[in-house]
Amino acid sequence: MSAEFTDDESLIEFLRRNPDNAMLLTKMHLLDASLSQNSEPYYSAIEQFAADLRINPKVIRDEKPAFYIYRQRIDGVPHTGIVGLVDVENFLNGEIKRHENTRVEREKFIGQLFERTGIITQPVLMGHQHHADLEEFALRFAESNPPILELETATGSNQIWMVHQDNQIAEIRSFLEQLESLYIMDGHHRIATVARLYNEHKDEAHRYLPAFLLDEHQLQIDPFHRIVQIQEPALDDLLEMLALDFEVTALRDIQLHAGKHGRFILISNGRVFQLDYTGSDRFELDVLLFEEIILKKHFKIMDSRHDNRLSFAKGHEATRSALRSSQATDTHLFILNPCTFDEIRQVSERGEVMPPKSTSIEPKSRTGILMCEYGRQKPLFIR
Repeated sequence: MSAEFTDDESLIEFLRRNPDNAMLLTKMHLLDASLSQNSEPYYSAIEQFAADLRINPKVIRDEKPAFYIYRQRIDGVPHTGIVGLVDVENFLNGEIKRHENTRVEREKFIGQLFERTGIITQPVLMGHQHHADLEEFALRFAESNPPILELETATGSNQIWMVHQDNQIAEIRSFLEQLESLYIMDGHHRIATVARLYNEHKDEAHRYLPAFLLDEHQLQIDPFHRIVQIQEPALDDLLEMLALDFEVTALRDIQLHAGKHGRFILISNGRVFQLDYTGSDRFELDVLLFEEIILKKHFKIMDSRHDNRLSFAKGHEATRSALRSSQATDTHLFILNPCTFDEIRQVSERGEVMPPKSTSIEPKSRTGILMCEYGRQKPLFIR
């Protein structure tokens, strides 16, 4: 499902009303039940769709080299960064760092999409440590110039500015060269796919991909809360077990913010508890503490990616739904703290990966607003 939509039904309704939307390059099977993803009829259909998209008058090709300032407002809060091409060589040599593993079958599917359509519809989201001059350039440019595109979506407003003057491009490049590393926040499969294709082709057309670069101050990092549905142990027995590793405090009111490091909120069967870790093992990340102590030790859930007793909730609507579910005797909702950018950065620097669903990071570039040609010539943006 696309980040702009909370469920498949609303996405399907949107695509029916917008039959030329670029999301159909990955979602066409939702409108045509005869098309199975990763099948030849599917790839043929999206190949034709991409050809039609290139001549669609709504799509503008920018022929001159440029950076883009991209601002997205989420709940009224502006997040402003820079969109441009990154060199996959920097991913292969470790200057662009990851914190997630990828699945080979997913990479192969995305590779077919990129190769058959020749279009990447969404920049990879990357964060970097604070750079005052780079952040200030983006903010100042946005305030001083009219945007070339403004678009309202279900999740907020989007504005884009083009930076094409040679001196301004040089200024941005000089700032970017001062960054030691970029950190992938969202889009691990896309950049891993481009790395795989570049290793196969070794040419300029397969070397670059679009990225949305944001200062750490411009990122919004939210947690995924955990829902465990399990009949045994019962709640009172679970609390007794958890007391081996946590100070368990009953609360009168529901809290949706855990607070300090090492603390979780448990909501189950109409009761609320604060769990403060007292164990001797040290965990840098709350998500890792939860994974090792609560999931593996106490629930015996050893594979958080595939165990159907575990599900995840992010955002207001999903959390409200999880709260309703937690009224059942066999459903336990755990409220987690969000990870910080520094925590993600340190994991990436060590070459480690985070547990599944550790972070929900915004603002993701909305699909089709800034697209990039790929694999057929040196990439140019189309918007």
